[in-house]
Formats: sequence, structure tokens, C-alpha cells
Amino acid sequence: MVQLLLGVLTLRPDVFRTIAEDPRATRRSWGIVLAMICVTAVGRAIAMSSIPDNAAPFPLEVGRWLLIQTPVNVLSWLIGALLTQFIANRIFGAALGRSAVVRVYGHIRIFAIVGALGAFAPDMLLWIAIVIVVVVLHIVATMAALQALGGLSCGRALVCATMANGLGLFLAIGGLLALITLIMMTAVAIGLVPNT
Repeated sequence: MVQLLLGVLTLRPDVFRTIAEDPRATRRSWGIVLAMICVTAVGRAIAMSSIPDNAAPFPLEVGRWLLIQTPVNVLSWLIGALLTQFIANRIFGAALGRSAVVRVYGHIRIFAIVGALGAFAPDMLLWIAIVIVVVVLHIVATMAALQALGGLSCGRALVCATMANGLGLFLAIGGLLALITLIMMTAVAIGLVPNT
């Protein structure tokens, strides 16, 4: 497992192919995605607990971030993987299997570990810079995987990775906000929440 993750972090094409061909890697992908959610939630909770006006206890802060990040990250992983496969196959003529892309895309989420550095960011501007670095690393890793698995040129892999990552995150956040809105509207409609 450690060798695979080091191979992903160093963008080794043979590692991407190994992950794509191994059906057991799906379980590892879930583990990586969930572990990165936990690491970044703890990081954000540490950052929030350093704010003087934040009266929430640390465990509650971790729970709050887990509640926010879990659906967004899982949805952006799955939607991003499906979009990557769709764009690579339909637009650029690759022949990538859905399961293989989901496995590799899950392993690429290891780059979110850099996001844990956000806990030590003294201000919001540095935290935003760290998030941008994580997104860029994710796009570069997706690009390397597309070149290894689909034989795409550097330019085509870059376009595909950028489109899929951007749309995946956008759809995941939009879907979560739509779901929250639907739940709140339903709660008001059936009288669980007063309409004030």
C-alpha cells in the first residue's frame, strides 16, 4: 500500500496501471478518500479552534467539518472520476473503463494530505493558496494517469483533467446545496421548522 501511494505521489505510470487493473484497489480508494476527509476535517477543526470567538469544542468542530466534507468529497471523487472517463472516452477517443478510473481517481485523492497544512495557515489567504495547490496537484496527477492509462497527449490530458476536476467539484457542491435546500423546504412544508 505504501509503495502504491508513493508511486501515485511521484506520478509513476506503472503504478497508475497497476491500480487500474487491480479490482481490490477499489476498497483502498474508499479508504484513501475517507482518510483524507478525516485528516482535512481535523486540520480545519484545529484552524477553527484557534479563532478566539469560536466557542465550539474541538470534537464538535471536527464533527461539523466531517458532516460538511464527507458528502462533498465523496461526490466530487465519484462525479470527477465519471466525468474524467466520459470526457477522455467521448471527446478524446480513449478507451478507459469506469471502474479503473474510479480506482485511480480515488488513489489520486492522497494529494489532499497537503490540505491538512491549512490547519497551520495563520490567515484565510494562505489557506486559499493551500487549497489551490491541492487542486493543481490533483489536476497534474489526473493528467499523468490519463497519459498512462489512456495514451492521451499532454495537452489533451490537461484539458480533460481540468474539465473533470472543475466540473466534479462544482457539481458536488451544487448537489449538496440543492439537497440541503430541498430538506429545509420539506421541513418547513411539513411543519418541522417554523416558516418565519
